[in-house]
Amino acid sequence: FPVTINKFDICIDPLDNPSITSGNLCYLSNATYTVGLYKSNAKKYTHCIIPKDRLKVHIVERTAQMLLAFGIDPVVSNLDCEFQLEQSYLEKSRETLKNIIDLQRPVIAINTTGSISSRTMNKEFAIALYKEIHESACSFEAQILLFGPESQNAVLSSIQEHTNCLIAPFTTSFNEYAAMLKCASIIISPDTSAVLS
Repeated sequence: FPVTINKFDICIDPLDNPSITSGNLCYLSNATYTVGLYKSNAKKYTHCIIPKDRLKVHIVERTAQMLLAFGIDPVVSNLDCEFQLEQSYLEKSRETLKNIIDLQRPVIAINTTGSISSRTMNKEFAIALYKEIHESACSFEAQILLFGPESQNAVLSSIQEHTNCLIAPFTTSFNEYAAMLKCASIIISPDTSAVLS
């Protein structure tokens, strides 16, 4: 594809796994400096940062290592990235869910849907997972609540038929969805987050 030469000073690749796409974008940016975490495609960068162990260190802390390239110590930096919800959304979610679950008891949320189909639970897996969790959770009276987008309604309904599970109400509001998830003690998801679509 055609490459436009731009006058970028710095191009940063924050990924801690090798990516042909992000590496090439850094290279094609024609930036004076390119910064990335040291990995197999490190030759694409002018400056590399030694990454932290993926098995021992959270993604936020690993990505924050990029700050070192700019003379900023990530250890003393605020890495808090919690999503703050307004009280009104929390109150609305409790009002919505109180007709479905007992808010005084623990809730286990199972998000069935990922960002792509390969990260979305199929019906058989979700049923087996629900039954395993239900068997373990019944001893401490935890409730299991299934989450997913309305586009997965048929699958969720089928899971409910086989398990008698509870399904969280559908919403198109990210804030409402997050507020309902906040009522859970544990969230189980096939992807890195619960997906709203």
